[in-house]
Amino acid sequence: MASRVSIDDFVREIKAKFNKINILVNNAGVSALKDLTLNSEGIEMAMAVNHFGHFYLTSKLWDLLKHSEGLRIINVSSRAHISNRMSSAGVNFDFDDLYGRKDYEKFRQYSRSKLANVLFTQELAERVAKINP
Repeated sequence: MASRVSIDDFVREIKAKFNKINILVNNAGVSALKDLTLNSEGIEMAMAVNHFGHFYLTSKLWDLLKHSEGLRIINVSSRAHISNRMSSAGVNFDFDDLYGRKDYEKFRQYSRSKLANVLFTQELAERVAKINP
């Protein structure tokens, strides 16, 4: 889930075998890497695996997902998103340092990736409701 190339290979295999997908479970995860670790594309590993991989996979499979009856997309997250969700200043999501390069802290990065999961899931719920009331 850390590599778009790997996800693209997987999507090609799935699309060659199936014309629809009824259920997608996004459950891959990385937590609390001691040091800042980047994937081959330069994305911090927790964010790459925990969020961007799921986002990319879901978007690449969307054509197969949206045509199913009873569509379900499950994004596994954790309560860690709460610790990063709100501060007295509002949402604690540093878009200027999304990957923690300036100030890497393992749990903060994990929390950010889980907050991204929750936000993504909320948007997906709205989109799925429109096609699958």
